[in-house]
Amino acid sequence: MPVRGNTFKIFVGNLSDRSTSDDIRELFEQHGTVVESDVVKNYGFIHMENAEEGKAAIDALNCFVLHGKPMVVEASTGARKGNNKKTKIFVGNVHKDTQVDELKSLFVVYGNVIETDILSNYAFVHMSDEMEALQAIRNLDGYELHGLRLRVQESTSRVRQTPGMGNPDQCYRCGSSGHWSKECPRDLRGGRGGGYPDRPERRGYGANRYDPYPPPPPMPPAFARDRMRYR
Repeated sequence: MPVRGNTFKIFVGNLSDRSTSDDIRELFEQHGTVVESDVVKNYGFIHMENAEEGKAAIDALNCFVLHGKPMVVEASTGARKGNNKKTKIFVGNVHKDTQVDELKSLFVVYGNVIETDILSNYAFVHMSDEMEALQAIRNLDGYELHGLRLRVQESTSRVRQTPGMGNPDQCYRCGSSGHWSKECPRDLRGGRGGGYPDRPERRGYGANRYDPYPPPPPMPPAFARDRMRYR
């Protein structure tokens, strides 16, 4: 149940840059008592006094157009706690126009997002709780964004303890020490939202599969294959 304490927590996504906390509060106050209202870039959270008022607000305001953009309004599940195991999520089939904050806002609905990193046509999202991450995977796999259906699954690569945050012992983007990945000097030349540069798309085997698994080892030379064939 998305109730924290005596309040009902609601996620509000796809907000215009012009939307403010007061704008959101004013809309939701038409459907009940707003205990707290907070907007972070293109998404926000509302705490209603009780579940009945919260559900009524969701029914009335989901897809409501504010400053030219239809809002995404739904009950937030971020207050639920699992085993606090950090989980890395692979997101494939990402459109080239997708911004970091835009992708992050989809996952924030389900829990705490530590870091979001878009690399060309795929991305990685780090969440602080395994149960929240699994719920995000179940709900967002196949979600359509910019006309493309996302492929969302748990990544098989190693999860960094504090990806891009905390102690800047080593940058996983360039391998150097002394800075966080989100502050990598390589990003100074620009890129997509959040300061991350575009990376070249994968070439060769599996280039269009958006596969989080490493490619297979190369084939042996022709003379070696012939020797194996005629043994």
